[in-house]
Amino acid sequence: MWKKITLIFLLSITLIFGAAAGYAFYLYQQAEQSMEQMNENFSAETEQQSTPEESESFSSEQEDVDNDLTQADSVSFLLIGIGDRPDDPGRADVIMPVSVNQADESVVMFNIPRDTRVDIPGRNQPDKINHTYAYEGTPLVVETTEEFLEHEFDYVIQSNMNGFRELVDALGGIEVDNPFEFDQGDEIGENTYHYPEGTIELDGERALHYVRMRREDPRGDLGRNERQRQVIEALAERASSFQSIVQANQLLDILGDNIETNMTFDEIQSIYQQYQGAESNMETFELSGESTTENGIYYYDIPEEERRRAIAAFKEHQEQE
Repeated sequence: MWKKITLIFLLSITLIFGAAAGYAFYLYQQAEQSMEQMNENFSAETEQQSTPEESESFSSEQEDVDNDLTQADSVSFLLIGIGDRPDDPGRADVIMPVSVNQADESVVMFNIPRDTRVDIPGRNQPDKINHTYAYEGTPLVVETTEEFLEHEFDYVIQSNMNGFRELVDALGGIEVDNPFEFDQGDEIGENTYHYPEGTIELDGERALHYVRMRREDPRGDLGRNERQRQVIEALAERASSFQSIVQANQLLDILGDNIETNMTFDEIQSIYQQYQGAESNMETFELSGESTTENGIYYYDIPEEERRRAIAAFKEHQEQE
């Protein structure tokens, strides 16, 4: 479902520091203000959706690792895309671990399919990983993903569906190569959009539903994940080439209003300076599993050996020198 993608930290960093570098002090200040808003959004949500003890623990754990990150050879991000449907608390429709390694200037990233059945801390039985947000918000999404991958993330970046629409439109739309023709309805059942095979132009609304489609894709979640990555790359390319100060201001406002992160402005500056070469060497992989239905509910089951493969690949990339 997306929703998804605005998240990608490469895109956020490119926008913020592309703007700051291109328009000097004025946009540097705007970028700093946008980052402060993203921090406030993140803090407000984690405090609202956690008990006081959980919120304090979440913050203290982050403080323990922050001081060492700017000197580390690798850093990890958890990107979360929230599908905010009408009269619904929301679902974590995109859960994307990202590893960035400075030593070999590379990025490894992959999607955990939203319907993946996992053990969820505090729940009596396994459930879909995207339900974690509806249960207890961002902290539970992070905790569940960390247990699934056996890795503690350095940073979390979260975005919503509205921000994705606005960002694509502010960048003037994107172009993608659609491998097959399909139709996809919107999330409230009012409109259906047609996507012909071949190179197509997408505005924010059409881009959103382009990446939402799953049922007509013979590869299901895996096909949708590929469209998400396709749109991420198109967005990053557009974001790196914006040229007007008015457009840059608009993009920074969209980021500030729709993205939440525990990264500070100083941290993102340092990380951008150290890791900017990594974005040109990006590797992705898929989690292979089996689609099942129980009591009329669809799940995506990932075998234990496949989970171990993902754990090993992520750990190896974090540790390689």
